Amino acid sequence: MIAFLDILKNNFRKFTEKETEQQIKIAHDSAETAFSLLQDFLTWAKAQWGFIHVEPKIFRRGSICDDVQNNLKYYAKGKNIALHCKIPDDLEVKADIQIQKTVLRNLITNAIKFTPPRGKIEVFAEKKGNMVELAVTDSGIGIEAAVPSKLS
Repeated sequence: MIAFLDILKNNFRKFTEKETEQQIKIAHDSAETAFSLLQDFLTWAKAQWGFIHVEPKIFRRGSICDDVQNNLKYYAKGKNIALHCKIPDDLEVKADIQIQKTVLRNLITNAIKFTPPRGKIEVFAEKKGNMVELAVTDSGIGIEAAVPSKLS
């Protein structure tokens, strides 16, 4: 957000009205993303202290992916990373929507952070019995094979 505002500040007189409007929209969207990330952090903190109220509802998983993708599109675009949600439109789950958004946003944010420019991130979900498995794949360098065993 600061970078886009710097560009706007330093080139204000050089930009056309349309270019200025585009830069303001990018800064606005970046501010919304920062706000969402702050909300995620607060949700996480509340969960750590046991102050979170879980409200499971039936919803379509793809709609959440689309929302999160829209929030993070400028972050991905800044690194020229393609971000694709490949979740079937009819895939329904019963879960807390805000918690699902928080988890997905964190996974995608980490993928963007560790994916090199011109990389690709894809989000998949599939029904497995009465559960839904979510996967976020990216073209980043990955982690050493021994690290996942240390995470549990």
